[in-house]
Amino acid sequence: MKLYYLCFLLLTTFVNSQNIKIDKIEHLKKQLSKSKDISLKIENHIDLSLTYRFYNLDSTYYYGAKAIFLARKNHLKKLEAKALTSLVIYNIEKNNPRQAQKINDLSLHLNKSINNPSGIGFNYSLTGRIYQLQSDFVNASKNYFEAEKLAVATNDLETQIWIYKNLSFLFLDQQNFAKALKFGFKARAISNKIKDYDEVAFCNGILGEIYRLKKEFTLSEKFFKISHTYFKNNNNYYGIAWVLTNWSILYDSNLDKCFEMEMEAQKIWNSISPNNFMSLANQFNIGYTYLYLHERSLKTHSKTDPEAIALINNAEKYFKTSQTIAKTNNNKTWIMNCYSAISLVYYVRNEIEAYSEYTMKYYALRDSIYSQKNKNKIAELEVAKTIDVKNKEIQLNHLKIATKEKQKWYLIGGILSLFIIGGLLFYQSRNRKKNNEKLQLLNAELDEANKAKTRFFSILNHDLRGPVANLIFFLQLQKESPELLDEESTKRMQDKTITGAENLLNSMEDILQWSKSQMENFKPQPQQFLIATLFDDVQKHFSSTENIQFVFENPLHLSIITDENYLKTILRNLTGNAIKALANIENPSIIWKAFQENGNTVLSITDNGKGASEEEFKALYDVKEVVGIKTGLGLHLIRDLAKAIDCEITVASKIDSGTTITLKL
Repeated sequence: MKLYYLCFLLLTTFVNSQNIKIDKIEHLKKQLSKSKDISLKIENHIDLSLTYRFYNLDSTYYYGAKAIFLARKNHLKKLEAKALTSLVIYNIEKNNPRQAQKINDLSLHLNKSINNPSGIGFNYSLTGRIYQLQSDFVNASKNYFEAEKLAVATNDLETQIWIYKNLSFLFLDQQNFAKALKFGFKARAISNKIKDYDEVAFCNGILGEIYRLKKEFTLSEKFFKISHTYFKNNNNYYGIAWVLTNWSILYDSNLDKCFEMEMEAQKIWNSISPNNFMSLANQFNIGYTYLYLHERSLKTHSKTDPEAIALINNAEKYFKTSQTIAKTNNNKTWIMNCYSAISLVYYVRNEIEAYSEYTMKYYALRDSIYSQKNKNKIAELEVAKTIDVKNKEIQLNHLKIATKEKQKWYLIGGILSLFIIGGLLFYQSRNRKKNNEKLQLLNAELDEANKAKTRFFSILNHDLRGPVANLIFFLQLQKESPELLDEESTKRMQDKTITGAENLLNSMEDILQWSKSQMENFKPQPQQFLIATLFDDVQKHFSSTENIQFVFENPLHLSIITDENYLKTILRNLTGNAIKALANIENPSIIWKAFQENGNTVLSITDNGKGASEEEFKALYDVKEVVGIKTGLGLHLIRDLAKAIDCEITVASKIDSGTTITLKL
C-alpha cells in the first residue's frame, strides 16, 4: 500500500506539471479508463510506463510501480515480471545500474519460475544493456546473443529490435562499422514490419551516427534529418534530444550551430533526466564545443582574456560533470573519454603534471577496454553463436530427412488411395452428369411445351376475341333493338357479319392448322411466300372495320422467307392495336408498307392516331412487361413472336401525331 500511495504522490507532483498532448498516451489512458479486465489494466499501465520514458521518467516510475502493485495483488506472476522490466528501464535511464540489475534479477527469477522464455529473453537483453553501459562488452555480447536465441525462438520482435539496436552501438564502440550497420538495418527492418515508427526513427538516428563515424557525412546528415523530423512532428522530446546529441557533432566546423543544437538537447535532458546516459554524452559534447570556442577566441584574444578563461573553465565544468555521471554508472568508456578530454584542458592551461596524469589514466583504461583479448572474446562468442545455430540447423535437417522419408511412403499410399477414390468418383460423376443432362433436356422440353401452350392460348384469345365480339354485338342488336335497324342496315350488317364470320372461320382454321403442326415444340417453320399474301390476309381479317381507311403499299411485289403464320399473327395484332389507337380520330387511316432497306425486307404500319409515350411501348422490348397501349396481351405476344423469327421491331411515336412501327426481317 505504501508503494501505491508513493506512486499517487509522484503522479500529482510530476504528471500534472506536464501538459503533454501525445496521441499514444491519450489513447492508452482512454483504454485504461474503459478496461474492466485486470490483466488488460496492468498491460495498459506497463505500456504507459514505457511510453512515458520519452517524456517524464517520474511517470514511467508511477505507472510501472502501479502495474507491479496490481500484478502482485492478483497473483499474476507473468505480468509482475513484465512490469518489473519497466522499472529496470527507468533505473537505466536514471543512471542507476545497480538498482536496475537488482530489479532485473527479480524479474528473471519470476520468468524462470513460470518458464516464460520470451520474458527471460528480454531480461537477458536488459542485462546486456547494463553491462554495455559499464563498458563490459564481453558480458554484454554474451547476454545479447543469449537473448537473441530466445527472442527468435518466441518470435518476440520488440525484444529483437532492442537487442539489434544495442548490438549496433556495441560494435560501433568497437569501430566495427560493417557489423554496426548490419544490426542497425536489421533493427530498422523489424521496426518497419511491426509499424513501430518511433523505433524506426531511433534506428535512423543510429545509422546517422554510424555513418558520421565512418566519415560518410552526406549519408549521416540524411539519416539524422529523417529521424529528427519524425520526432519533432510527433512531439517526442526524448527522441529530439537524442538525435540532437549525436547530430550536433556533425557540425563541429560550424561551432555556433553545433552549440545551439547541444544546448537545445541539454534543456530537454535536464527536464527528463539530467543524469541520463545521453545527457552524459551531450554534456561531454558541450565541453568539447567550449574547448573549440576557446581555441577560436585565441585568434583574437589572449589566454588571459576573461572570455578565453571563461570558455576553458566551462569546458572543464562540462567534462567533469560528464565524468561524474560516467563514474556513477561505472561506464568505463565514458570515464576514459573524459580522462582524454580533461587532459586537453590541462594541456591548454599548460598544467603539465595534471595533463600527464589524465593522459596515463586514459591510456590505461583504453587498453583494458579495447584490448585484443576482449575483442577475441567477443569474436569467440559470435563464432560460438554461429556454430550453435549451424548445429541446430544440422539436427533439424536430419529430422527433416527422416520425416520426409516417412512422408514419402505415406504420400505413395495416399496417391494410390486417391487414384482409387478418384476413379470411383469419376465413374459416379460421369453417370450423374449423363443423368443430369437427360433431366435438363426433359426440363427444357417441358418448359418449351408450357410456353407453347401459353402462347397458343394467348393467340386464340387475342386473334379471335375481336371478331367474336362483333358477331355478339350484331346478334344482341337484332334481338334487343330490332326497331333500330331498317332493311338496308339489316342487310348491310348481315353481309358484314357473314364476312366477319367467314374471316373468323378462316382465322380459326389457320390458327388450328398452325397450332397442330407447332404444338410439339412451337418452333418457326420458315418458307418463302409473297408479302401480298400477308396484306390480303390483314385486309380480309379487318374487312368489317368501318370508317378507317386501309392502304397497302407493295410496289416491288416483295417475297420473304420466314414463318408465315408467325408473321400473320404479328401483323393482325399490330393492325388491331392501331385500330384501337384511332378511336375518336377524324379521318383515321392505317398504312402498311413493304420495301427494301440495306438488303433487308422491311414492313411498316403507320396510323394517324393520338400516339403514345416510349414507356407505353416498353412491352415490345422488356420481357418483364406484358401490357401495352390498352392491348392487354398484344404487345408482349408480338414481342415473343418477333423474337422467334429474328424480326427487329422499332417504334416511332409522337403525341397527337401518330405512330409508326417498323419490322425489319
